[in-house]
Amino acid sequence: MGSSTITITLVVSLHIVMNKLPLNPITLHGKISVLQPMESCHHDVLFSAIRNPEMQRYLLLPLDEERTYTEWFDNALSEMNQGESLAFVIRDIGEGNIVGCTRLMNYNTIHSSVEIGWTMIALECWRKGYSRESKLLLLSHAFEQLQIMRVQITTDINNSANMQLLESLGAHLDGILRKERRLPNGTFRDSAYFSVLAEEWPSIKINNSDCFTV
Repeated sequence: MGSSTITITLVVSLHIVMNKLPLNPITLHGKISVLQPMESCHHDVLFSAIRNPEMQRYLLLPLDEERTYTEWFDNALSEMNQGESLAFVIRDIGEGNIVGCTRLMNYNTIHSSVEIGWTMIALECWRKGYSRESKLLLLSHAFEQLQIMRVQITTDINNSANMQLLESLGAHLDGILRKERRLPNGTFRDSAYFSVLAEEWPSIKINNSDCFTV
């Protein structure tokens, strides 16, 4: 093996080590909900919570189909076990029932970035604050524990409720990519890319202090 080959191998190995994704499961507590690490025992109850056809309009996978849902769920657990993402179920504090899920993913230690995605709330729990609180809890964990510089959130521009929520939180609209992803029905969606930076987080947290426990 030549010296150039050894050098390339060492560089690639160093890149992999530096970009290792050391995410450890954690429970995050809010005022109305608790984000708990996703476990295999959550499979059926979460499926029941998110399988309503109305919830499938903006999803990239047909998660109302049990086989597709199971593959998605198992992949979430696999990524968790490998430290590549943090998948959570959202549990209502008052009733104790699971009302949805969310995820921290695409964690990159080199670029100090992470993405919030796969936030789904049961239809009967829409507009009750669960999505807002879950995003704030994940932002808090990303900036205050993981010391991240940038958090990204992507959504369908036709999902007006989520667009308004992200804007109200103080997330910045970085841009819109036209026909960026294909939906299960064969149509393409325009994706809006939002972000929050570490220096923006303190004021956002103050403005949304009602979501945090003392």
